[in-house]
Amino acid sequence: MVAANAQIGVAKASFFPNLSLTGLGGLESKRLAPVRHSAIRGLVRCFQRESAGLPGRSAPLSTQARPCELARNRALYQQTVQNALEQVSNSLVASQKDREFREQQELLTQAAQQTDQLSEVLYKNGGASYLQVLTVKRITFQRNST
Repeated sequence: MVAANAQIGVAKASFFPNLSLTGLGGLESKRLAPVRHSAIRGLVRCFQRESAGLPGRSAPLSTQARPCELARNRALYQQTVQNALEQVSNSLVASQKDREFREQQELLTQAAQQTDQLSEVLYKNGGASYLQVLTVKRITFQRNST
């Protein structure tokens, strides 16, 4: 009885995907594709069986669940999981792109500040006019305000 109960738990667990949402470096896991493919294979087998005239949806209700109905429910569940994983994947990509954009903006801001400092040093040592210093300050201000 204990062994049978354990097998029921294993069977229930097989309905849930066993995968990691992120792989190395926060990128999408390579283990997402099998979720979609196993659901499609189950439905194809079921539709082939129904088209061959074998019992399917029209079979009488018994104590055992109908295989095609189970395949459909599993496919719907797996499609829901796939949609959720797709949304997570899209969010991971958007987050990574946003982080890269912010890093580039920070580098541009630092470069503009260094240019501003260098233009002041040039002005103080007679290497640039004050108009050049003001122009650099305007550019730095525009960079920082965007």
